[in-house]
Amino acid sequence: MAPLFPFVAIPPDVTPDQLWHEKPVLYMSIMMVACQSDIHRQLNLARMVRYEISQAVLVRGEKSLELLEGLLVYLAWNHVHLQLGSQLYNLLHIAVAMLTELGLNKEPYAWSKTAAGALREFGRDRRAGVTRTLEERRALLGVFWMSSITKTCFKDIEAVRFTRYTDKCCRILEEAMENPTDIYLVRLVRLQQKADRIGEILYTEELDTVSGMSAPLAMDISSLESEVLEIGRALPLEIPQAALLLISYNTLRLYLYKIALDDQLFLTSSISTESTFPSTTYTIFRNNLLASCLATIKSMVSLFFALPTRIIFSLPYPTWGQIGHAMLILSRLSEVKHDTWDPAYVSSELDIRETLKALARRLEEVMTIGIGEIPARRLSEIFTHMVSRLRELSETVGRSSEDEILGGGDIFLEEEIMNGMLFGFFDIGQVV
Repeated sequence: MAPLFPFVAIPPDVTPDQLWHEKPVLYMSIMMVACQSDIHRQLNLARMVRYEISQAVLVRGEKSLELLEGLLVYLAWNHVHLQLGSQLYNLLHIAVAMLTELGLNKEPYAWSKTAAGALREFGRDRRAGVTRTLEERRALLGVFWMSSITKTCFKDIEAVRFTRYTDKCCRILEEAMENPTDIYLVRLVRLQQKADRIGEILYTEELDTVSGMSAPLAMDISSLESEVLEIGRALPLEIPQAALLLISYNTLRLYLYKIALDDQLFLTSSISTESTFPSTTYTIFRNNLLASCLATIKSMVSLFFALPTRIIFSLPYPTWGQIGHAMLILSRLSEVKHDTWDPAYVSSELDIRETLKALARRLEEVMTIGIGEIPARRLSEIFTHMVSRLRELSETVGRSSEDEILGGGDIFLEEEIMNGMLFGFFDIGQVV
């Protein structure tokens, strides 16, 4: 589990008994994730963790690094307890608030004469001398990553900002390299740093008012693409989490390329009259973006199907969301009606119906293999519902009723869309 979510690291010399006494919420969250042989017990553990977090934070008003780390693990395996009711965004907001309350989003005693404050600030010792621990820095980066990946794949929330201090934490962890997983951690955060930059340029309210594509915007997109490809060339593919890192990298690429799905932006009638390029240039430009979008999804699907069964049992929620979001964008690529773009080309490269069926088969295969292990390993019950839903969608996607199934409207704004296609299926599991 730990290598898949490097933002909470347990020192190797810490015993389970010690962890239970020092960090009970974190201990229970870890036990919840690890309890894969008995999904009913796993769900009961999830109830206990949720109750303890709510009591500690909302009733007793507690805040601590231990609570924050336990909350991060609980959020990272959100699918384990979705049957209890989705609380992803509420719990994420609590994590962000706790991070701020603990002051972990900045250096100790960092202040300015113009900073906000009240009477309790009088007389406070401002002398430096305390340094953030690596554990605290990982927690900050974990909250940043969870909020940023949520914004990228699930819902357009107000994510934690990447600041100079966040950058400093990345550099310190990279230099210290206390844990082998720290290199994976830093690269995940760097990918989301770039995703935030893409969001600031392409997915803003200001852009929604732009009357069509323009030369400056096209150059911005091309420049961002060059930066993203440069990041890809520098990825450390020798690490054990290379496949998951590549899935995250391709999620970044997808976040950039899916701008081509915005019909309003590429309408010939709305192309900026101030542009020095003919509309045919933008037609070719959009086709290239759409083709890159499709190639990126194809790569993500191949990476997912190549994952070992033992890894799939423990995949964090954001990874499932990345794959689900890719499936959603694939369905939208088949709907694009744009000049020379041929939807049949999408089906010939990666047929959405066959891909959904293949996902269902892979999940069934994983479940079967898990039952045969000693001790048995099981995916949470929600995946059984997902298999049925995948098969149902494979028969209906692409038909005229698709908008009823997947949700219509603006792909960048609608909550159901931003939740990610696969995790929309989880709603049917909220019956406990």
